[in-house]
Amino acid sequence: MRSKLLHTTLLLLVGVALCLNNGIDKRPPMGWNSWNLYGCDISEKLIVETINAMDSTLKKFGYQYVNIDDCWSLKSGRHPDTQELIPDPQRFPRGIKFLSDYAHSKGLKLGIYSDVGYNTCAGYPGSGDKYYEIDAKTFAKWGIDYLKLDYCNTDKAMEAEPWKYYERMSLALNSTGRPIFYSICNWGVKNPWEWAPKISNSWRTTGDIEPKWASVISILDINKPLYKYSGPYTFNDPDMLEVDVDRPPNKLTNTEAKTHFTLWVMLNSPLLLGNDIRRLEDEDHKWAKDILTNEEVISISQDPLVQQARLVYEEKKGVIEDNTCKSESCSWFEVWAKQLSGSQRLAVAVVNRGGIDPNDKKFNKDRVNISLEKLGLDASTEYKIRDLWTRTSLGNAKGQFSTDVIEAHDVRLFKISK
Repeated sequence: MRSKLLHTTLLLLVGVALCLNNGIDKRPPMGWNSWNLYGCDISEKLIVETINAMDSTLKKFGYQYVNIDDCWSLKSGRHPDTQELIPDPQRFPRGIKFLSDYAHSKGLKLGIYSDVGYNTCAGYPGSGDKYYEIDAKTFAKWGIDYLKLDYCNTDKAMEAEPWKYYERMSLALNSTGRPIFYSICNWGVKNPWEWAPKISNSWRTTGDIEPKWASVISILDINKPLYKYSGPYTFNDPDMLEVDVDRPPNKLTNTEAKTHFTLWVMLNSPLLLGNDIRRLEDEDHKWAKDILTNEEVISISQDPLVQQARLVYEEKKGVIEDNTCKSESCSWFEVWAKQLSGSQRLAVAVVNRGGIDPNDKKFNKDRVNISLEKLGLDASTEYKIRDLWTRTSLGNAKGQFSTDVIEAHDVRLFKISK
């Protein structure tokens, strides 16, 4: 008897019925954002050096956006005549237009940050209520390619119906005639996946991420049922990447960072780095470069079908409470699948969720048998299996295949094709 899971597998395409196609690439954006590592400690020097680093190290792998987050403008207010936002002359002496021109000269793109409310989260002027049109025109005039619009310092009307205010900025951006990726960042309030696809390119689904395994996993769980809202031009956004981001006392292990990157690739997420990419060529950071520049893994994110992965099945043993193994014999593996372009082609990720502490030996490591039938594939057909992290072929399989031993918090990523 064929598994009932076939009715919910990746062979059933779910597209976004209404989505915003505003001249942006239909695939998830790739780039960098200043917030996760630097917060308000930003400057023209940092952005120029980051543009140079992306040009020399990451551009050839598809990364193109360099995004300036909060704290870039004067805190004291707007221009008294034009009401335009004013770049901080101390930190950005040549202005934002200089930086966008510089990024464009390198074949890259520049992003900026504002807030749908009256002030940004760090207390700088927001676009609140009467400035959406002015700010959209300003950003277009500066040559901006990406706008992240946050959700701090709002009023009761904005909190009751956030879509109305986010839509105003959407209309204002589109009226400029400049293709600007529009990222809504309201942390999942009022279920933005239900209304944001019509007016934006991406929408945050959760609160802010932290460089901790528990944070990555909790965000993953929130995004599990949201696959049907993601597709070409429009993406669930589980927040920026924490690979190689050190915010004491928190930092992902190298293994956890690889798993985090893999899961965001599978989730169709924007891939916005948060680390110091100027240091990727340093010996101590080459492990991060190896993760972030694996072309076979990146190709899963950038597959032209643009489908978000789904949790197909899981294997659990022992006592699990609050997302944590509670018994000596406990183990917890999840099998995720993402449909790729072409006939019967899938990306499959196998994650060992283990426990919160990967050094706790009570969390089992094991091999996992992958059922091709549960993935929605023909059990009688032979398929090619390729391991994308080791960049090796595992040969052909019919019916099922087995992974090698997967340690706690580790992942395997396979491409399956006829």
